Amino acid sequence: MKYIFPLLIVFANATLAQVDITSAFNSTYSGRSIILSGSAYLNPKNEIGIGIRYNINKLAHNDDQNNVFLKRQFGTEFKHHWGITAFYHHYLFKDLKCVKPFVFYDFQYSKSPTRNRMFLPAFEDEELGTLYYEVIEYFGPFTWLENNIGVGIKAKITNRLYLNQKIGVGAIFILGKDEKRPITYDNFEWDFAALIQVGLAYRLEK
Repeated sequence: MKYIFPLLIVFANATLAQVDITSAFNSTYSGRSIILSGSAYLNPKNEIGIGIRYNINKLAHNDDQNNVFLKRQFGTEFKHHWGITAFYHHYLFKDLKCVKPFVFYDFQYSKSPTRNRMFLPAFEDEELGTLYYEVIEYFGPFTWLENNIGVGIKAKITNRLYLNQKIGVGAIFILGKDEKRPITYDNFEWDFAALIQVGLAYRLEK
């Protein structure tokens, strides 16, 4: 992970194209994170980028459906909070200046455990029925490989500052196993995924 920032600098200096540095809030299948990335335009219609992400732990779940992975990523060590992202943007109309729509492919890698809040049946009460007790369990760590495609826009705010928004769908592959689970996966588990990303991009070169 420590090599990502030097790689971003080399990436920016090695290209003669426009270079954007983007900071964004990122919501994916695994959970929430902050993205910091650098990107360069190969030509007016094609942009590629790489960056890092910081995974944000969340104690409350989005649902109470006993999902094992969905929005359950939870770092228990410093290294679990960090991940890598890479993306490709293809702009649909190269002549537009203020608002530029694009289609994209986005890849994100991270490695982290899950934090699961479960309610398990304890015993039957004649008046109250089934009574449950709360269990907090950690599984993993797992390797998360998130792949999404979708649409986005880059809107000009000033000469160098841009609003960047993306929304997409795709698939996630989760590698690893945990012996505490009733079913373990030696290869991978997969599911349908989604991505929402909103941030600001600063242009280093014009």
